Amino acid sequence: MTISRRVMHGVARFLQVAALVVLVGLVISMVWVVLGWVTLANVEHLGRVIHDSTLARPYVEGAAKSGLVATIGQHYLNITGGPVTPAVRVAISALLILETLPYAGIVYLMSRLFRNIAQNRVFVRGNARIFIACGCLSLAAAVVGMVVSPVTQALFERFSQTKFFWFGTVHFLPALFEVLVWFIVGGVFTYGLQLQQDADGLV
Repeated sequence: MTISRRVMHGVARFLQVAALVVLVGLVISMVWVVLGWVTLANVEHLGRVIHDSTLARPYVEGAAKSGLVATIGQHYLNITGGPVTPAVRVAISALLILETLPYAGIVYLMSRLFRNIAQNRVFVRGNARIFIACGCLSLAAAVVGMVVSPVTQALFERFSQTKFFWFGTVHFLPALFEVLVWFIVGGVFTYGLQLQQDADGLV
């Protein structure tokens, strides 16, 4: 085995482990969302503004600064106009999990890709499928961020006094570019494999 191949395998192993660590972090963050450990930057309640509370304790000032909660404030939400009802909590939790799931899937698939590379299986059909699957998941994440989330917030504004929003809007062009990159790379891998199969058939 050449030095360059050893380096490639070593880097692939490192990236596989890093991807698995990120995946564990995403799973834990989804569990924390279910538990309501999500930072609420501002909550308007009975004429006063409460800062840095959590979805589980929306009316406790500074609740997000205690324990592990401070480390998982990946979304800074603002809730105004009405109470933090169970429906609001369910809607916010569901949206956050729907936003996270596609990225968890992408990270898992990338860990499989790096494992294949570490095992010297680079130009195989499975890797092409991984890129295409990542493109589909990226598209799902874009749909959640640009369609499902705004529509859900608009429905709450229409039929409820409570309004909620958070920072971190998904922009159309970057999201479209990301989706296209995944599909193009997957298509290139598939085309290259087809050429290789055709060449092998001629030998």
